[in-house]
Amino acid sequence: MTPKQHELATLLRPSIEALGVELWAIEMMGKAPRITLRIVLDHPDRLVTVEDCAAVSRQVSRVLDVDDPLPDRYTLEVSSPGWERSLYELWHFERFVGHKARVKLKLPFEGRKQFTGMIARLEDQSVVVHVGEDEFVFPFEQIERGQLIVDDGKSVNGTKRHGNGK
Repeated sequence: MTPKQHELATLLRPSIEALGVELWAIEMMGKAPRITLRIVLDHPDRLVTVEDCAAVSRQVSRVLDVDDPLPDRYTLEVSSPGWERSLYELWHFERFVGHKARVKLKLPFEGRKQFTGMIARLEDQSVVVHVGEDEFVFPFEQIERGQLIVDDGKSVNGTKRHGNGK
């Protein structure tokens, strides 16, 4: 997370959580004057609804108008993380222990930067991933990001994914 993303998360998290959802991620794309600020929401027990996104969008707009942390114009987007969500924080990996994920490292390990396997557990600020018969322990600070892979109908946020993802 960049310093600006951290600043925005600190500013926006209380307002978002007051609306009954979690701040999953803050993504900033593009360059001035065409910045897109994407707020990604989640809920541990259910899917994020359009109503959740609309309420957060209204609240976040108010907070950003008052505190004005972005010097340039921006487009605000509010969404859910989706089935095959990105995993940015250690707690994201913890929530999906037992699920399949792709882990991208900042630097190569054993000649590669990407590993796909089952998130087995967290251990001493590291993510333990089973890849086939092998077990890899990746210190969290070495992980660029993870991506959940939902291809077997496992439950995500209290729902089951069906063949078409709907």
